[in-house]
Amino acid sequence: MMKRKLFLTLTLASIAMACHAQQPPTKLTNGQATIAVRSMLGMDQIRVVLGTCKPALNAKPEGATACTFLAVSSGGTSESQADFRWTGKEWAAAPSDSQKILPFPDPALMDVHSWSNIDDNAGPIH
Repeated sequence: MMKRKLFLTLTLASIAMACHAQQPPTKLTNGQATIAVRSMLGMDQIRVVLGTCKPALNAKPEGATACTFLAVSSGGTSESQADFRWTGKEWAAAPSDSQKILPFPDPALMDVHSWSNIDDNAGPIH
């Protein structure tokens, strides 16, 4: 009986830890989005400003976030969209399957320019 209780306790604890590990430690920030988008695009010189974010459509895994973003470089800006998901260790970006729920162009991003100060710790504008 004691072994069964110990087994059950350890099993429940490991399930709780596994579930907790899948949750992002914080909401997506510009800095985290920059790392994810750089990886997705293979472009190391851009910085990302998040615009409007909503729960992604058909999200796999559940909890993915679809966002508009502005890729900012010394040459200018380019607006796009991506679906962001938490891998358990970091945010990963993929081309968005949620375009129909996101504004494009996003009015929240219209005042961001290549010379704008980008706060890496800030989250979505809208």
